[in-house]
Amino acid sequence: SPVADLVNGPEQQTVKVPIALVNSFYRTTDLSTEAECSFPAVARHGATATYLPENGQVLIVGGAELAVVNGGPEIRYPRSVELYDPASGTFSPVAELRVGGARAHHSATYLGEGRVMIAGGESRNQGTLQSLKSAFIVDALDPNDVQVGSDALAMKEARTGHMATRLSDGRVVLTGGRELVPGAAGPQDHTYSDTVEVFDPVEGFFAYVNDAQGNRLTLGGARFGHSATVMAADTEMGAERLMIAGGMDGTAPNLSVELLTLMGTGSTLQGSVSVAADSTSVGPIFHASAPFTNEVYPNGAVLISGG
Repeated sequence: SPVADLVNGPEQQTVKVPIALVNSFYRTTDLSTEAECSFPAVARHGATATYLPENGQVLIVGGAELAVVNGGPEIRYPRSVELYDPASGTFSPVAELRVGGARAHHSATYLGEGRVMIAGGESRNQGTLQSLKSAFIVDALDPNDVQVGSDALAMKEARTGHMATRLSDGRVVLTGGRELVPGAAGPQDHTYSDTVEVFDPVEGFFAYVNDAQGNRLTLGGARFGHSATVMAADTEMGAERLMIAGGMDGTAPNLSVELLTLMGTGSTLQGSVSVAADSTSVGPIFHASAPFTNEVYPNGAVLISGG
């Protein structure tokens, strides 16, 4: 149901509530015909779904679908952009990615005011699977006029399976990932990244992060399919911190846990990396991570699950 204003709204209001079992997942429901489930217009894997607090809808971008062509399987990358509207319970195609913009296993970062940055990922070019270096912004503030950015942003390097994490000041930190090598025999033959770059939405460009000596900052190890969780900021020092965990480096799981600290703004941005003495028992790939604070963990902790 959409949000109902019981103070300033009309005297009579209708609130539709789908019935579901407690502690169970349930399919989305078309609220105009409550007996019918609703589905995205395009089947996808490796897509992103980003919640937009301004209008309460969910922006779905990218992904890949398995099609049958000439009797055989073929992976396609749909250009259709969809919105899920909880007020109706339905999915609607609202825009198309530009030629060359289709991708899967990319990152989608909410920038504010209905804007979402899509970065990196992978797609096929003339039959060859490759990682992408491009990024662009989708403006979905007005669900009836969703705009896909015409100017492609250039990342410092191609990445897929990376993490893009928004800091409190609006900048976006990209860590790790891998670049697919055409003709590689297996995952170990791809190039795995240990670099860090930052996108500044005010300046509109990506830049590598340097350490205090002016050298390019690198993580303690390359990672693909890891997590990067924002920790509590050090307001006195003006520092932002990310906890980096899990993932693979192409040959084995990465069990170490790292703390990435960023200080400064613009061209003065500097960073440092420290590796925790303890490590995880497994190196989960494409897992979930979330910070939480309660009476048990008053100083904050990060929950890592699945993968």
